[in-house]
Amino acid sequence: MSATDDSELRGRVRRLLEFLRETVGAQSKPIRQYGTDARVEWLFDDARPLDVNTDVAPGDVAVRIPRTSIEQPPGLPAELEKHIDESTTPPTVKAKAPAEAHEWLHAWAEWSLDDRERRPFAELFRSVDLMLHDLGTQPESLELVIASGYLDATIGDQRVATHLITQQASISREDSTGDLLVTVAPASTPRLEDVQILLDLHGFDRAGSKSLHRSLSELVSSSLSADIPRLLGQWSSAALKQPLTVIADHDKPVSSTADTLRMSPALVLRKRGSYALASYYEAMLAALDAGAPVPVGLSQLVETHEDNTRRDWLESHVSDTPSAEPLFPLPANRAQAGIYNRVMNDTGVVVEGPPGTGKTHTIANLMSALMAQGQRILVTSEKAQALRVLKDKLPAELQDLCVSVTDMARGGSAELDESVSTIATRKAAFDATESARKIRSLAAKRMGTKERRYKLTKQMSLARSSEAEIHTFSPTYSGTLASIVTTLNSQQDELGWISGPLHTETAPVDNATFASLFTNEQAPSLPTADEIRSLFARAGTASGSMFDDIDPVQLQYILPSAKALTDRVRAIESFGPHYTALADAILSGALGTLWSRAQTVSAMLSVAVSSDAAVGSHRVTTQVTTRQALNSFDALAKLYESGSFDATRTSSEHVAVDGLDARATVDGTDATQATELRLVVSHLRALVAVDDAAHLLRSIGIELPIDPADSREQQVDTLRTVWNQVLATGSIATARDELVGALGAVVPSLPPVTTLAEAVALADDITALSGGSDASTARDELTNLAERLTSDPTAPDGLADAIRSGDIDDYERLVSYVQPQNNNTDLLDALADHAPTLARALSEDTTIDWSAFAPAFTRAWAWRWTKQSIEAAQQPDQNDNLDAELDALDHEISSLTAQLAAEQAWQECLQRMTSREVTALRAYQENMSNAGLGTSSLAQRYRVAARAAMQDGQIVVPAWVMPIAQVSVVDSAAAERVRRCHRRRSQPGRDHQYVPDVVGAARHRRRG
Repeated sequence: MSATDDSELRGRVRRLLEFLRETVGAQSKPIRQYGTDARVEWLFDDARPLDVNTDVAPGDVAVRIPRTSIEQPPGLPAELEKHIDESTTPPTVKAKAPAEAHEWLHAWAEWSLDDRERRPFAELFRSVDLMLHDLGTQPESLELVIASGYLDATIGDQRVATHLITQQASISREDSTGDLLVTVAPASTPRLEDVQILLDLHGFDRAGSKSLHRSLSELVSSSLSADIPRLLGQWSSAALKQPLTVIADHDKPVSSTADTLRMSPALVLRKRGSYALASYYEAMLAALDAGAPVPVGLSQLVETHEDNTRRDWLESHVSDTPSAEPLFPLPANRAQAGIYNRVMNDTGVVVEGPPGTGKTHTIANLMSALMAQGQRILVTSEKAQALRVLKDKLPAELQDLCVSVTDMARGGSAELDESVSTIATRKAAFDATESARKIRSLAAKRMGTKERRYKLTKQMSLARSSEAEIHTFSPTYSGTLASIVTTLNSQQDELGWISGPLHTETAPVDNATFASLFTNEQAPSLPTADEIRSLFARAGTASGSMFDDIDPVQLQYILPSAKALTDRVRAIESFGPHYTALADAILSGALGTLWSRAQTVSAMLSVAVSSDAAVGSHRVTTQVTTRQALNSFDALAKLYESGSFDATRTSSEHVAVDGLDARATVDGTDATQATELRLVVSHLRALVAVDDAAHLLRSIGIELPIDPADSREQQVDTLRTVWNQVLATGSIATARDELVGALGAVVPSLPPVTTLAEAVALADDITALSGGSDASTARDELTNLAERLTSDPTAPDGLADAIRSGDIDDYERLVSYVQPQNNNTDLLDALADHAPTLARALSEDTTIDWSAFAPAFTRAWAWRWTKQSIEAAQQPDQNDNLDAELDALDHEISSLTAQLAAEQAWQECLQRMTSREVTALRAYQENMSNAGLGTSSLAQRYRVAARAAMQDGQIVVPAWVMPIAQVSVVDSAAAERVRRCHRRRSQPGRDHQYVPDVVGAARHRRRG
């Protein structure tokens, strides 16, 4: 039995934890009713209904607070003040008041109605905006939660009116709209806080709720889940001795709901308590009771251990999963990521290798990643030159975060002066809200760039594979793209005479039929009587429309809206009949709230895209893709990531996954590691988001065309395409309203436009008003036709005069005398359906001997079809710049990573810095500079003063870079241990770089 498993030692550690827990509990006062210390905004209030995502997952947006402002009432002109009584609400018009007073009162009434609707939203926006501000200025003392399970009852003799279930959340502002987005904290789980609220109250049974505490995070993923009411019912039966009325209603509670427990979710800003610390002690005690081994870190508090005891324990508890994604601004490989994982889980790590293998490069990456997480670092070496090389290796954005104390010669260190001055200056100008906004912006840009890189690598893979793929565009042309293009180029002169585009793969006629077009004498080509009648009408008649009186100048402002509406209609018609029906429903308002609910598909698409990007190029397969599977695998992944599971026991998370009877693989192997399980979770989250979106789209009549055999990427791409088409369809209402609004100032009354057909008719009527230019075009066509017939000896006498005089009856009689001599017109019409450009050239270009091309017509058709197919599929040179694009994206990711790491590190550094610590840094700078100038006795005095100043100042510096000779300023004893370690490790012929245990001890998380 190891020392850490000794029963007597276990009891001593347990008593220590109990003492610490009770100490924290004694300092914490339970908050049983919301008062001035908390700010509450109910999420479901009939006065201001919000679109709340009750299926939200950690990291997703739960609710959007629209940006709303309060408009001022219409001003009362001074000349009307004597006619209006403003002492009443609403104001009243006095007797014998002029018409202007009644008009003002009407405007005031319209404002009042609008204000009644807007004011609740404006007040909510203002309240949540203030929450955002307070969280930014007081992050250490305030927290935001989404709460549910509102308990309104008297327990024992204490009145309780608060929520039992909470989950961490955050607020951000959307740059494009100004809306406030409430997001569930990533990796957070709902918490049941009954113990903190009801402990020591008569009637509360703590043991009764113990099982719910353990299973809450397994059963629901958010405090808004639809399963919460069922859990509340179980809790009330198990934890309370008195009966409660459990209500599943989400609405804001009313005053007469005593002795009730209801869902009633709310956004709550409250002071941070000490319960989190108490819960940590509770978790430690629970782990000890469950038989978990005593951690060496705890056992060392009550008993001294040999070094090998600590080393053995660490080796058995190292986790391969880091606490967060490392922000490596320089290129990194798996070995470097593994070093980061070890550093995050140990206090001593050795990295060794011959010169040029990237040790300094690795240390620079580690420094960047650790500073971005708020860690503090000491880097030391025997030689100052090695430290300068390391600091130069850091990106410029991070160098100012490192206080460098190298070569402290006479006059002090210029590097130290610059670093200390920069930190003090940044502190003076620090804005926590702006820093948080910049971090969110950089993180979003970095994620977007990484997604673009992933898509580019997929494109490169496809491009490379397509170079060797065999394509068959027609029986004549088969092979790789390169070979087919070579063949096409060699036949350009012989077969390239047919102009594209072609609409069918097979030629509509054979060579002989094509040749017959040029063997017979052509009869004169004359317009039909109906065509001439249409030209006469266009040349001189009005439409009789209600829009005929629109002024031409006004028309120029209206026409763009009509054309935009026509373009929208044509686009919707191209999508298919389901989208046409959707457009009709949108225009008529038949969808009602269904259309508003469907807008949440945007959030679901965002989840699907980000989750798909998280999986990247890994091949993930799962036999079950339900939300239950997602929750089960997510819980199992969190268990593995925490490193707290016991391999000898079957956890509830394993049981839940095994119950699915669903195998999950990553890249062909079973998912058994934390990183693999996280990929499975991302894979499932993308598929579940697509499925949820499909249900919403089905409610508005749109089916998502997804085959169960489709890959995750295909399903996400299909959802993206369909949603873009739905959004394009939804824009038809905006286009209609713009046109109706433009016409409203000109036409007093318009018929309602409630269908796509009516929208087309309205747009066509407006477009037809441009007939002023159309009439001129028609007259020119008639004149040109008359002149052509006059010079044509085969045309009947008088035909041109009939056109000039506008005698349609005479024209119809004369044109009937002309009999066609062959069926070339019908043949050309058929050819025009398949190759319009070729048909037009045959009719108009008489300089070419087309009959000479007839023997090769079908071969030329196959040549043109193959060429246009290749051009449509892929330009031969479109992939030439992919490598350069990939390099550019890698450079951009590196730059964004450096900026993000620096901004996070500055935020961590400056948030914890006080004015006293700024003063201490400057005092340290001055005394160390003076120490280099003074005599031996004075130098020692200045060093003592510098050491005293650094007791306050060193805590805020993210990274110290100094030779071993200077480490004594930080900690003399520590410096001596570093020297001994160097003397012990430095051997001729061997090159070691390492992080000794003293450095690990100097690295710790931010205070509090």
